[in-house]
Amino acid sequence: MDSKNSVENVVPAERVLTDSPEPSPIQPIAAVAHPSPLKSRPLRQSLLLVGSLTVGILLALTPRYETNDDAGMDLIAAGRGFVDRPDEHLLYSNVLIGLALKSLYQIAPSVPWYGGLWILTACASLLAICYACLQNVSSEWTVGLGGAFLWFAGIPDLTQLQFTRIAFLAGLAGLLLLAGGIRSGGGSSRQWLAVPLLLVGGLIRYDAVRLVCVVLLPVILWMLWRCRSDRSARHAVAILAGCLLLGWGAVRFNDGYYARDADWKDFYPFNILRVEFMDFDHVEYNSQTAGAFAAADWKPVDLQMLRSWAFLDQDRYSSQKLNSILDAVPVIRPAARPWNGLIKQLAADGELWGLLACGAAIVAILSVDRSARLIP
Repeated sequence: MDSKNSVENVVPAERVLTDSPEPSPIQPIAAVAHPSPLKSRPLRQSLLLVGSLTVGILLALTPRYETNDDAGMDLIAAGRGFVDRPDEHLLYSNVLIGLALKSLYQIAPSVPWYGGLWILTACASLLAICYACLQNVSSEWTVGLGGAFLWFAGIPDLTQLQFTRIAFLAGLAGLLLLAGGIRSGGGSSRQWLAVPLLLVGGLIRYDAVRLVCVVLLPVILWMLWRCRSDRSARHAVAILAGCLLLGWGAVRFNDGYYARDADWKDFYPFNILRVEFMDFDHVEYNSQTAGAFAAADWKPVDLQMLRSWAFLDQDRYSSQKLNSILDAVPVIRPAARPWNGLIKQLAADGELWGLLACGAAIVAILSVDRSARLIP
């Protein structure tokens, strides 16, 4: 046998031991790399960020009410001030929340239900905001921006409880969930999570939710523009419109509830007149207005007591007397503020710079999506 032929007929050892085809070229590492865990776990990242912030605040700081409004509403709901038992008339929040708090205080009066509800709403809203910003394109950059937002907005919301701010935060979270569902595509099931946030925010203060719609009007316009060809956008707009309509109906129900109560029917008419004296300072006691005050049987000390929230005397501080003074005296209107003074005041406002930083972080997160770059 020819040695050359014998060599050509010999089967290589590796061919005998394996029956696999020819090995393919080595693939680049980037083509087979696993996706970042941040990209597939937005809920876990949001829970970690908000949970660690909340636990840290509760351990290191003491939440408190920023204004007397919340303190008074808490006293009324718990039946420890102005009323002798838990009451549902929360003055500035919807009576439906008041009825729920009233029942809870009757069951467990020692539990701080009012402040607890505000903290729970703030935590749920912050969680929804983080999830809406991280659910599409999550990376170390967006997680860092989410943490910055929690630092600037989350800490004040959880340490200085204020019902208007909590309502605005809930409305913001609901609207961002709706927009996030559109960006992710086919997220109609997750868009339903915005409903409780929008409704609760409207019950806490409906005007705050309307303010959210004004501030984020570019987002709403973008949602309407996407309605042309996107079913999830039409679904989101329908949810937003339905929640706003339900909130408006809750306001009408609240007004009717007060009007049918003999002890509370005069509260809103009186409150409209009160702000002219206390909040806007449109009335002053001087030689020109002394006659109007004397006709209402008022002295300078009565005006001072009114501005100090000491107006429990229903006869002396009635709507009729406040209205008669406003009709008789020339109302003092503030002069136009100079632009230089306004700019100096805004430049010295630390909270304004914090809000601007939050806005920059949110815009940067939303701008990751190409179709949402018109939002800024």
